[in-house]
This record gives sequence, C-alpha cells and structure tokens, in this order.
Amino acid sequence: MAARLFLAARFLAIILFVLSIALIIARWRYPQHQERSTGMLEFWRQNLRRWRVSRAQAREHNLDMHALRDKSVLLANSDERSARVLSWRLRSLHCKVTASRTGAQALSTAVPGYYDAAIIDALLPDVSAVDFYNSLPDPKPMVVFVGATESQRQELAALGAGVDWLDQSFDPDEAIAAAGRLLRVKSNTKTDI
Repeated sequence: MAARLFLAARFLAIILFVLSIALIIARWRYPQHQERSTGMLEFWRQNLRRWRVSRAQAREHNLDMHALRDKSVLLANSDERSARVLSWRLRSLHCKVTASRTGAQALSTAVPGYYDAAIIDALLPDVSAVDFYNSLPDPKPMVVFVGATESQRQELAALGAGVDWLDQSFDPDEAIAAAGRLLRVKSNTKTDI
C-alpha cells in the first residue's frame, strides 16, 4: 500500500513537473507584454491566437519554399560559403541551379526566359545590384537581392514588383522563400488576368 502511494505521489510530481516546464516554455516562446492579462483564460486565448498566427506563417513559408520546386534559379554570390549553402538548399528542392561568383559571369549565363528566379548578392564586387537587374535580358526572372545595405533598399524598391531584398544577415531558407513568394505572386497575377 505504501509503495502504491509512493508511486502515485511520484507520478503526480512528474506530471506537475512536465506541466510547469510546458508553462515556462509557453511564457518564453510567447512573452507577455508589460500589462498583465485579466486571468488564466485570457492567457490561454492569447497563446492560442499566437499559435494560430505562427502556424499560418509556417504554412505560408512552406508554400513559398515549394513554389520554387523544380524551377531554374540563377545564383550569384561572391561569398563561397553562402553560395554553397544556397545552392545545396535549392538543389534539395530539385531546382536547376546555375551558380556564379561574379555579376559578369551570371549575366553571361542569363538566357532570356530560362530562369524562373535569381538570388543575387547585392554587394557583388564587379556590378551594382541595380545595374545587374537592368542588364538582365527580358523577360526578367523574379530577383531576390541578399545582403542589401540601407542605402540600396530605396533603389531596389524602385525596380518594381519582381524584386525583393534581404538584409545583411539572412537565412538561406528566407532567401529561397522570398524567391518563391515572388513566383507565387507572379503566378497569381497571371491567373487573375
């Protein structure tokens, strides 16, 4: 009898321990604002709302990633390590990747109408981002410039709807998702017409 009581108490302690860890993780993952909520019910409602938003963002990210599946992508990045990671990640999506280290190499391989998307280093040593985009043959692919500086953002925004950019520190999946998002927007506008 004492052994069963001891096991039951131990089981209850383990459940309380797991529940407290779950609450700590929930508070860490979804920090509260300075104002206190009205109660426990409101806390769980807010967490459910945040969870739904994060799930919707994850679904959008997956749709963006898979929009690039089996597409041909032009990749120009002067940093060998970034180029290798981006190329590896694109190939895992079954993309046909043409990688270049300079803007001139990338422009020489840019066949009109062949590439669906391009992921380009905004700080290529031999050509500026705007000049690179203007030198691409028509029809231009969807272009994501990675590593864009503060001063380049306005110039890149003026290029139009088929261009996106990411900051200096970027996640390779974020760059691929941005290219996929541009392709999704392009395909949605074609079907709406």
